Amino acid sequence: MPIRILIVEPEKVDRINLRTQLSNASYDLIETTSLCDAEIQLRKSPPDLVMLSAVSPDDEALLLCKDVKGLESTRNIPVVVLCPRASRAVRLQALRNGADDVLCRPFQEAVLLARVRSLLRERDAIEAAGLHHPEERMPNPSHAARSSDLRATVLFVGQDADQLRHWASSTKDFMPARVSLYARTDLPGSLSHRPVPDVFVIALNAGAPESGLRFLAEIGARLRACQSRILVVCTGASSAPLVDALELRAHDVMLEGYEGEELALRLCAQIRRKHHADQRRAHMRNELQAAIKDSLTGLFNRRYARSHLEKIAKRARERRQDFAVMVADLDHFKRVNDSYGHLTGDVVLAEVARRLRTALRTEDLVARIGGEEFLIVMPNISRARAQGIADRLCRIIRETPIVIPQRALRLPITISIGLVMGRDCVAHGVCNAALQDMADRALYRAKIQGRDRVILGLWHKGQLQETQA
Repeated sequence: MPIRILIVEPEKVDRINLRTQLSNASYDLIETTSLCDAEIQLRKSPPDLVMLSAVSPDDEALLLCKDVKGLESTRNIPVVVLCPRASRAVRLQALRNGADDVLCRPFQEAVLLARVRSLLRERDAIEAAGLHHPEERMPNPSHAARSSDLRATVLFVGQDADQLRHWASSTKDFMPARVSLYARTDLPGSLSHRPVPDVFVIALNAGAPESGLRFLAEIGARLRACQSRILVVCTGASSAPLVDALELRAHDVMLEGYEGEELALRLCAQIRRKHHADQRRAHMRNELQAAIKDSLTGLFNRRYARSHLEKIAKRARERRQDFAVMVADLDHFKRVNDSYGHLTGDVVLAEVARRLRTALRTEDLVARIGGEEFLIVMPNISRARAQGIADRLCRIIRETPIVIPQRALRLPITISIGLVMGRDCVAHGVCNAALQDMADRALYRAKIQGRDRVILGLWHKGQLQETQA
């Protein structure tokens, strides 16, 4: 599906020039001369990007920009404001109203197309995340310069130390108090050792851009730094290096050179986008954790345990190693719930889970697979050692009663464990998926024989036999 760009341009010549430059990239262009028609188009079929022409700070086109960024349905649509080159006031007002960029006429086709590609990449990344919950809504960028809660670190990078210090000092006057600005010239060698800032501001000398572009590429290659935002300021007449900067994934560029208030507005927008991206990543991590973790105990859940068991079994087969599978179950746990309530039962489960996790090796898996049932998978282990660890788990649970401070209780708890060795089962044609069932059978025998014990499942004449470990 072609990318659709809405152009709002009342001047015919400018509209034709813009059409010519954009049509070479095979975009689907929707042209309108009036803001009213643009609003209708935005409601009817939102485009992928909007370009607005504005000639003064009170131009109604800038109000449309603010409306686009203020609505939930359109706030992710990039907005580029086109204005006369000498209009500093228009640039600042456009950025205050949430514009993603401001391009001053006349602009080169290469710069225009590079900026469009950059903005569309970022829009696609946001859409791909699929996280548009109201509580994660990005605050209106028009409030950025006066937001007292905005907190971040900004690092100015370049070769001219005096210039960097001047930029940092001048920009600070327009930034929220909690934003810290620093200047350095000795990066990128120290990227691996120093705290990574929220935003890099790279001074790019148009006459000798190689070092700035090299540092920009270095940021993208470093895992610790690739989540930071990058703003490039060009110091020179040539705009060609900015095209390279955008292709190297700079998030924003200042085509007109340094200007303190404009840089502050752009920085605030980048800081908010960084915070929003951090929220999205944290949300995704939480969602992934919720999919594989048990919320009560913090252990892995049944779904994850099954897939992990398959991987351990496959690896053991490839490396010709043995592994152990245990199913542990709390004895008489129903009595705890019936006598003291489910909240007390939850405390018991959480404490048992903690003890199991602490007593096992780092490479071992322990998962909660049922109400009071746990699965333990131990790779690269002998039968004798697995039996010893299983006995120790029973002893750790048995010897220390579980304290319930809220009720001044000390509850004696025991567990029973069924244990099978992976190599034994595989050698007798038992598939990986059935290993847990074999351990379950051994657990059942432990329950029958009096609980608080380990039963080892052994093969004899093609049949699984149980013996007390």
